[in-house]
Amino acid sequence: MNESLQAVVDQYQRRELTDGELEALQHPLTYEEIFPADIAKALKLLMEPYPSDPYVAALIFMAGMSGVLPLGTGVNHRTKIFPANMYVAGVAATGTTKSSQLDELVDFPLRLVRAKVANENAQELEDYLALPKSKRPSKPPTPLLCDTGDATPEALIAHLVRQYKNKKALLVFKDEASEHFLGMALEMKNGRGSSLGLFLECFDGKGRTKTTRGDGVLSFPASKLSFVGCIQPQVLSDLMHGTDYAGQWSRILFPAMPTRLLQLQDSDPTEDEQKRFRAARVTLENMAMELYKMEPHVCHLTAEARAHVNAWFRHYQRKAIDPTTPQILQSMFNKGMAHAMRAAIILHKIHVKGEASKVPMELMQISTRLVDAAFTDTIRLHRGNAGASKLFQHIQTTTLKAKRHMTWQEIKGKGDDDIRKIPAADFDALVPVMVEMGIGEQGKRKRSITYMGTQELVD
Repeated sequence: MNESLQAVVDQYQRRELTDGELEALQHPLTYEEIFPADIAKALKLLMEPYPSDPYVAALIFMAGMSGVLPLGTGVNHRTKIFPANMYVAGVAATGTTKSSQLDELVDFPLRLVRAKVANENAQELEDYLALPKSKRPSKPPTPLLCDTGDATPEALIAHLVRQYKNKKALLVFKDEASEHFLGMALEMKNGRGSSLGLFLECFDGKGRTKTTRGDGVLSFPASKLSFVGCIQPQVLSDLMHGTDYAGQWSRILFPAMPTRLLQLQDSDPTEDEQKRFRAARVTLENMAMELYKMEPHVCHLTAEARAHVNAWFRHYQRKAIDPTTPQILQSMFNKGMAHAMRAAIILHKIHVKGEASKVPMELMQISTRLVDAAFTDTIRLHRGNAGASKLFQHIQTTTLKAKRHMTWQEIKGKGDDDIRKIPAADFDALVPVMVEMGIGEQGKRKRSITYMGTQELVD
């Protein structure tokens, strides 16, 4: 192994990270680190009014873009090809602007693609109707789709046959993903399970042949299905029941959408602001259209990128085979490589478009950090945390006693085991709320948010 590859492996095999490495891993990802400059600028502007986290917005946007990348797009790890599709469901409580964020990240960017698909379908139907009745097939052509929000297993199979004909992907886009999952659970109770089976198989890009009475044989040798939506945390916990023997939940990334104060503005938007918002939306629309028009292509990894993801995945494999790890987390950890590779190819295509090039280590590092963050949110969902009230009290009393601005690392170091398990993201989300309440001051030390309490809490 050459020196550069060995350095990548060594970084993950050491028992302790240096202070510099630890800081790099702990600081939140920014739009600029994840995306090309124009996409980063557009997303940052459009997400500005909302309680959004760049990593969460990035995964939701990437899942939407995966739904327009053509069938046959993928990445070759070494001997295994991973398709460029993603299943992502943002986790958010009701009333937290999740629908508005989904509009900006998925719905609006797909408008140009939807219009193009509609025009193609209209032309195809016109050609069909122009045929003499004696030569016209008994059924009109199945329309091509960009995305769908509701489809029975039978309808979905028919559409996947149509998508395969044109080498196109299909996106299942559900604002309330609970309806989709509850439908699959109900079908399982009724002794069928075809929805779940299709959902599981399409994650790996598999095809299917189905014989029906009315339509005869329906067959698609390969598929490219992506999924994006949102779900409430309690609903998700109830659906999971703490196990995942079928591997349904491990196929989905569940980033937690933060709960923060909205950035509300009293003034009317200026003409310049309106122009910038329109331009940002057009930038994302054009990106989606450019990806949609691409030819299918399988990319490869650089040797350094492969060494990085291999070393990163070994950590999760060790957790997965640990008998003390809950089964539902074992299932999730085992899918780490699948998620990282999908994130990497989608990011790579967003960066290079149709250019034939290998996925570099820098993008693979971003991809593994995105998966790390989503896994952390899911672990918190299963294990719970110390609770907002306890966290609130600890932050205020600790900083009041110290009489100075403190980072989360300093504050949690003075707490019990429950407090120390809470991630920095919870602290970062709570600090602006406490400042808004007038009980403390926010600051910054390097890349870390700091906080100092200024008055005692009252009952």
